[in-house]
Amino acid sequence: MAVAVAVELRADGKPGRVAMQSIERPDAHCLRKFAESKIEKGATLKTDGWGAYASVAKAGYKHKAIVTGSGKKAVRKFPWIHTFIGNLKRMILGA
Repeated sequence: MAVAVAVELRADGKPGRVAMQSIERPDAHCLRKFAESKIEKGATLKTDGWGAYASVAKAGYKHKAIVTGSGKKAVRKFPWIHTFIGNLKRMILGA
């Protein structure tokens, strides 16, 4: 199942609210619908640079693409999203 996740970063760099939702497909259309329903217009989206996010940004968001590659570098650049997803997976496995 594809799931979209967004983590709000407060001014101090710590996480605020988290939004997540299952989506039909991991593509620009579904991600844009998710963003429009969960993220305030004008917000800055920090993403890993995947091409689908550029289309989402055109829906009224600022966009900062941070190309990470994969693995440990991605976790260092986006620690809160990875922490949230990792904790969620552990919770599901422990249920």
